[in-house]
Amino acid sequence: MVCIELEPWIEKQIPPNLVDHFKNLRKDQLALQKRVIIEDHPSLSRISLVAGCDVSYFSNGDACAGIAVLEIPSLTQVEYVFYIYTPKIDYVPTFLAYREAPGIVEAYKKLQNKPDLIVVDGNGILHPHKLGIASHLGIILNKPTIGVAKRLLIGSFDEQILLENKFSPVMYKNQEIGAAVVTNQSYKPIYISPGNLLSIQTARSLISRYTRQRLPEPIRLADKLTRDTVKDLE
Repeated sequence: MVCIELEPWIEKQIPPNLVDHFKNLRKDQLALQKRVIIEDHPSLSRISLVAGCDVSYFSNGDACAGIAVLEIPSLTQVEYVFYIYTPKIDYVPTFLAYREAPGIVEAYKKLQNKPDLIVVDGNGILHPHKLGIASHLGIILNKPTIGVAKRLLIGSFDEQILLENKFSPVMYKNQEIGAAVVTNQSYKPIYISPGNLLSIQTARSLISRYTRQRLPEPIRLADKLTRDTVKDLE
């Protein structure tokens, strides 16, 4: 039996009685990672619908997982669905998928217009174990996914290259796992990584087409709609 250990900085954030539970989650995570494919799926040549997903929280700790579906190339909203649930775990770095993915999957089941591509507020392979929430969802839903994060979880990039080219590869352990991208000089960079069924280059190219402000429109809209839903229901 393989012994699964957690990084010390992560284990410090977990109550002692839950450490074994999170070790089991890590074991599941490592198994799922083996199924991730970082190659362009043929379906990417005919994208007509793109979804953005995000999760907002109520004051009592419950969550609202929302998915906004947009038409391409107009980026016009065609559908929005949400699902309210109680997360099974608190937030712990590198385990976001186990807090938010269950709600997103339930919201996805409600969609009448299934997307060709899903853009996720979170990381894809830009993750210590190459299985952020975008990769996790890509495996569960068997869809091409892209992770877009507002903060850099791991790795580093060249700030001078970013300034000159508006993007720079994010490197971790001598391997490119994503890209830091400046969508507008007045905004901080975002961090893009493939989740599943597409390459780093394609992920960056597609996100550039879907972005008008700092965040790509699918995520920006999903974030707004879930926040509005929480506000209306509270």
